[in-house]
Amino acid sequence: MWSRGRRAAAALAMLIAALSLRAPEAEARPKKAYWMVSFVGGVLTPLGETADERELGLGVGLRVGYTARIGLGLALVAQYSPLPVVEATGDGAPADVVTENHFATAAILPRYTLGRGTVRLTLGAGGGGIMEQTRSRPAEDETGPSNAVSVFAPAALGEVGFETHFWGSGGLVVTGSYLRSFGERESEVGALLGGLDFTFR
Repeated sequence: MWSRGRRAAAALAMLIAALSLRAPEAEARPKKAYWMVSFVGGVLTPLGETADERELGLGVGLRVGYTARIGLGLALVAQYSPLPVVEATGDGAPADVVTENHFATAAILPRYTLGRGTVRLTLGAGGGGIMEQTRSRPAEDETGPSNAVSVFAPAALGEVGFETHFWGSGGLVVTGSYLRSFGERESEVGALLGGLDFTFR
């Protein structure tokens, strides 16, 4: 019994020593560049005058990017949401037309990442474009003819992200973004998305 106790104490002492030596070694490890992939979901909400024409909708997003050792990086960002069309009937009666909407964005964001440990903050701003397709049909005829209108427009996007890396190859991420499109379709859309973030060296 005494021998088991001594072996357990020795094993515990070795474990404590290993952990105490591992921390400085990890801190001394040189910074390395890495790739990241994020899968997120949440809500997109129209802002400003866009809120008069569109309603809040669920959304999904994908981010693929590269971050250099100094924290500077580049990311390709894509988002999608139905962004339902506001049905204006005037007297509260059901709408005569059923409208389906599809709103997608894609942008390239130069980014800067603050921190290399468990908690990281990212700031990004860049440009790209939007694609919105609105399809309408008579409400009383599901198989009736539909009218589809597709619009493409350039856009600017700004984003703030908060990452918590709980394991070596990734963690969780929450992002907030603001998008403004120009030209044929002027829109303002905010997004709050969260999900999984994976890193590869």
